[in-house]
Amino acid sequence: MISNRIKLARQANCLSLQQLADKMNECSVPITKGTLSNYETGKTSLPSSLLPVLSSILGTPEDFFYQKDWEDFHLTITTKLPSLPSSRMAELASYVQINLERYVQISALLQYPRPTPSFTPIEVAADPVSIQKACLKIRKEWDIGSFAIPSVCTLLEQQGWFLTSLPDTFGHICFSGIEHSKEIPFLFYTPIPFIDEFRMALLKELGRTLLCFKQEEEAFVLSCFAREMLLPTAIVYQQFGTSRTAVSDEELGLAKQKYGIARYEIMLHLRELGVISQTYYNSFLTYFNQNIFMLRENQFSGSYGFYEIPSLYSGLAARAMAENLLPKSGVAHL
Repeated sequence: MISNRIKLARQANCLSLQQLADKMNECSVPITKGTLSNYETGKTSLPSSLLPVLSSILGTPEDFFYQKDWEDFHLTITTKLPSLPSSRMAELASYVQINLERYVQISALLQYPRPTPSFTPIEVAADPVSIQKACLKIRKEWDIGSFAIPSVCTLLEQQGWFLTSLPDTFGHICFSGIEHSKEIPFLFYTPIPFIDEFRMALLKELGRTLLCFKQEEEAFVLSCFAREMLLPTAIVYQQFGTSRTAVSDEELGLAKQKYGIARYEIMLHLRELGVISQTYYNSFLTYFNQNIFMLRENQFSGSYGFYEIPSLYSGLAARAMAENLLPKSGVAHL
């Protein structure tokens, strides 16, 4: 219904009824909040003359308003988000729905066989050995072996996940979940300037879906899981040995470049696995905290060979455009 589509697009743009009315008035279309409310509730039919204005303000083609409602759309967000008002949560859900709709539409146009991911959770304890076993199982099922992960984004997309960035309007958040009617796991994020932190954030969200753990152990489990996925225990022992009294900056730099994991995360992983002592880790942490800005500047001055940009959807859209499968009115939107 057109009424539902107006509300969906408005919420996805984080606009209240009054804000949308104000924007329409700025476009020389005199309208009130109450009139817009009547259009959204279906009490009054929307004049077709208003569609071009709504389309322009809300960034959707006019065809968008005539699309069928996704009636069985059912969302579960697995990430515990900061306390948000119900209006902001509705806006977030609308933004997710519109992006997933576009993905579903492009997939249908191309008859793209979307992978069907498995959601069987793996039970883990807040223990590095337990998490190591879970990671070994995932790496085996996903045919990663013990190799470095060149792109976490690509890995997730190959497993059926939909990834995209969030506009600044929603603030600095990263969240994941599942759309149940079409079984699409998704991950939405605010861009993080440092690639290593971004890779960790993505894998933590993956852990929320793949792992089953006690709520109070969440922080440790997800962090340990992300470290283990990026730098498996077997590789740690191979590259650093099983017992060390000191670790050089050069070793950390090489491991960071090869596995895409931050120096301090590597050292924390070494401490968790008993390769270094707590005392040595504490001394490293003191040094790291005193020199973090210098280290950050240096680590990105050279080559950093990880392509961490979701590319599945953009690739499908480019393919559809090349094949002239997109309607002219919907090219920009899709």
